[in-house]
Amino acid sequence: MNDLKNKKSGLLFGSYCADALSLGVHWIYDSQELVKKHGRVTEYKAPGSDSYHPHKQAGDQGHVGDQSLCLLNFLQEKKSGILPCLWRSGLGCGPITTTI
Repeated sequence: MNDLKNKKSGLLFGSYCADALSLGVHWIYDSQELVKKHGRVTEYKAPGSDSYHPHKQAGDQGHVGDQSLCLLNFLQEKKSGILPCLWRSGLGCGPITTTI
């Protein structure tokens, strides 16, 4: 694997991990409230029943990760037309569990 592909795969993987890590505390922008409710977030948390994502589980993607995965799957199917530079650079994206 070349360095450019490693960097791009790492960027995507990191963004999906961060999205999943933030799911349980999503939409809390008051830092004091965040600390009071959750402390330091170091593991995946399920969103509360009063959240915007009440049916998601700990470790799931939020809406941003879901949208990004849909876009990556679309690009993988097309492999041309939209952002062909991704494919020329060696970045192939598929299901997150098997590609990255």
